[in-house]
Amino acid sequence: MDEQTNLEQQNEQSGKQQNETTQEGSQQSEDNLKIDDSKCNQITKAPNKKKVLKIVEFSYQKINNMGVQFNNLVLHTYGDLIIDLSKLNDSEDRFSVWNLCKTWPKTEISKTSNTFNIFLENKNVVNEDQNKQLIKVLKEYPDQNIHSITLEMEQYNELSKLLTQHIQNYFALLKQIPNFFTQFIQRKQQFDYYADKYIYQEYNEKGLIYFATHSGPDVLTNDLSIYKIVFSESLALILGKSLQELQDLTRRNGAYEFLEFDSYLEVVKSKIYGLFQVFQNQQNSSELFKILENNMQYTKQFKIHTFDDIQFYTNAQIKLHKMSDFIKDNNNILDFFCGVLILDISPSTLRQIITLRQQFQENQNIDSQQKEQLPNYEYNLEYVMQAEIFMEKYFQKQEASQKNNQNNKQCSYRFK
Repeated sequence: MDEQTNLEQQNEQSGKQQNETTQEGSQQSEDNLKIDDSKCNQITKAPNKKKVLKIVEFSYQKINNMGVQFNNLVLHTYGDLIIDLSKLNDSEDRFSVWNLCKTWPKTEISKTSNTFNIFLENKNVVNEDQNKQLIKVLKEYPDQNIHSITLEMEQYNELSKLLTQHIQNYFALLKQIPNFFTQFIQRKQQFDYYADKYIYQEYNEKGLIYFATHSGPDVLTNDLSIYKIVFSESLALILGKSLQELQDLTRRNGAYEFLEFDSYLEVVKSKIYGLFQVFQNQQNSSELFKILENNMQYTKQFKIHTFDDIQFYTNAQIKLHKMSDFIKDNNNILDFFCGVLILDISPSTLRQIITLRQQFQENQNIDSQQKEQLPNYEYNLEYVMQAEIFMEKYFQKQEASQKNNQNNKQCSYRFK
């Protein structure tokens, strides 16, 4: 009996151990299952996220950082010569280099000249070391156009030190005049007034399409700086916006570069030539400005990009107007002046632009599902009305003045 009792006790203990082992094994199995479930949950979450992203309707738009730092591909030297060489790799980027080098504390729509004006202030000082390093690299760039302008910039950089010295001497003389600074600001405002009242009103009456920059000596930097840019109403309509829309876009997104990069380089080249002439002919400005204007009759056509992705070519020229055109008290080359880029767009090109926009409006009304395949811009009845306003205001004037100067190049529409 005692042996039997001992055996039963041993069996009970063994059973308990087996039960405990089984429970532990079960617990471990359950724990393992829990881990596996967690892993499974983690694995299934990723596809769910992807599925959600596929369902959500969205459109991609490249947003440029307005606070971007002054990068190593921007060449900015004396006389406000600015080249954004990053455009070499991204020719479709319409973010203007002005946004990197300037701030615009004020914008306005002038009631006198019916133009959109952006007033500029310098954001960065000229970095000579950076310019020299960039020029050294670009001299080896495998592009003839870039290579030639780089050599010109290299020569100009050496000569441009004379510019700052010349302006310093100019201000040293002016500062001897009582209330010099007040008179200096008043003279700048006076030039802007004359340009608005006489130059741009006359251009509007002729139906010209133009863009202008106002320049003059800068007291703070001892440099020749661009302090104002001007869009005519006709140019705004060509680009696809009213003056008010252009002002709103500039305030939100910054300045828009409507010139193709190669066309922009042509303008820079002529400006380099002009500044060379300034250094070599330190004299009264009347004859000098005539020489400069003759150099700004471009043989190459400029390529223009509109806000709605229409691309076209046009002839162009630059007209120069200086303070001494209005007031004969001073004929110094370091006075306020403006350079006006006039786009000589042919009637046939104007017709194509209007036709493309009308076709685009019609295509939008065909099927709402097709809108995703078209450029992502908002168009409405007001847009069509603007096209009609453009036709009435500028097309007839341009057609009358250009009967013998037809341009047969076609506009292109780049669909995204």
